[in-house]
Formats: sequence, C-alpha cells, structure tokens
Amino acid sequence: MTLRTTGNHPAEMRIEQGASIAVDPGSSIALAFNSRLWMDGVLSAPGGDISLEHIDSNFSIYGPNDVIWLGRNAVLDVSGVALMQPSAVGLRTGEVMEGGTVALRTQRGYVIAEAGSRIDVSGASATLDLPRIGGGYRAQVVSSDAGTIDIAAAEGAILAGTL
Repeated sequence: MTLRTTGNHPAEMRIEQGASIAVDPGSSIALAFNSRLWMDGVLSAPGGDISLEHIDSNFSIYGPNDVIWLGRNAVLDVSGVALMQPSAVGLRTGEVMEGGTVALRTQRGYVIAEAGSRIDVSGASATLDLPRIGGGYRAQVVSSDAGTIDIAAAEGAILAGTL
C-alpha cells in the first residue's frame, strides 16, 4: 500500500494518534511526502516492510518542516509472525516469518523519534511439529531472525524512542 503527497507546494502528511494502517503478513506500507510527516498512530506490516520517505519535489532548499517526526504514540511494527496451518491430523504446521524492514529516509531534513515511540523489527517463534528421522513427529520451537532498521537523514536524527 502506497500513500504519496503530490503537487508543486509542500504538503504535510499526518497520521494522528488512534489512527491505524494494517496490512497482511509480508506486505508493505509506503508513505512518501514532500514536506513533513507527523506520525503518531500505528503502522503494522507483520514480517513486511514500512517505508517513510521524504521526497525532493524540486524544493531545492532546506525548510524547517522537512522532517519525519514520530510522536510519543507512534508504532512502526514489522515484527515477525507465526502463520500456523494446522494439518488435517492435528499437527502444528506453518511458517515462522522473520522481522521485516523499517526505512526512514529524508533527502533533506531530520528524523525525530520522540520518547515513547516504538519501531519493532523483532523475530517470532512458535512450536511446530517437525518430522523425525525414522518417522513420526516431535514438537520443536522454531524461531526467526529480527529484521532491519534503515535510517538516512540529511541533516540529522534524534532517536529517543524504542528501537
């Protein structure tokens, strides 16, 4: 899912407290804007990707509103997830997806994450019934890797939130 501001004038994008955008596991959320992003809601893409990107729209000079700002209630969650698919005979089968990627990029300006904001790229774990050599199954905890956080800020970053 992609949301983008357009036009020849700076346009602010706001995701207010209480707002939520959630997509299916392995999917992506991309927000692209040409001035300021105020983010105080929840973006959730389990095992997927979230990209917040300040794009240069022919505004050649830095402006004080050129910022990705994560408020104290902001949550960017791409944590891994266990997708369980019980078998017809009652076995616990499925997939354990690793954490995804959160990218915060500004071509001009800052990235600010207030205390209380949270970026979650943690892995997941689940108990699955795995085949044994010689036949049968045994319960085994299967875990996945954490994802990545990519922050690129032209002027600087203040990261007081939880990563």
